[in-house]
Amino acid sequence: MRSLASPAATGGLVVVAGLVAAIGVAPMLVSGADHLDAPTVGLEPDRAVRMAEAELRVRTDVYGHDALAWALHAAGRTAEGDVAMQRALAMGTREARLLYHAGMIAAALDDAGRARRLLGEALALDPSFDPLQAARARATLDALP
Repeated sequence: MRSLASPAATGGLVVVAGLVAAIGVAPMLVSGADHLDAPTVGLEPDRAVRMAEAELRVRTDVYGHDALAWALHAAGRTAEGDVAMQRALAMGTREARLLYHAGMIAAALDDAGRARRLLGEALALDPSFDPLQAARARATLDALP
């Protein structure tokens, strides 16, 4: 049984109960990259990475790469997460949540210039893309050197 349903089969909504369970938060419905805030919750980040890797073998779209990037970041494998995020961004989708993930990964890698650009772009695209994550983006921007 697959942990993530295809967006086509669920009318654009993706159930990420398996990944969410792996990091220890309640199941939720998400659209696109609006999935987990794994780095702040992570209970089983290595399991989340395995699940994201398995999903990426089936779902090789921008959101599959984003999920892997975010799970790797949660597992403390941020440099690998950055590689996966670069693959996601190379697909050309400009969405606040993707840019937020990319910016937070860049910030964790102490790449302040890139983090500032990506987080600023995320907030410029949609300043209220997610109440919690938008606030974290602003706080991270404020803390950058």
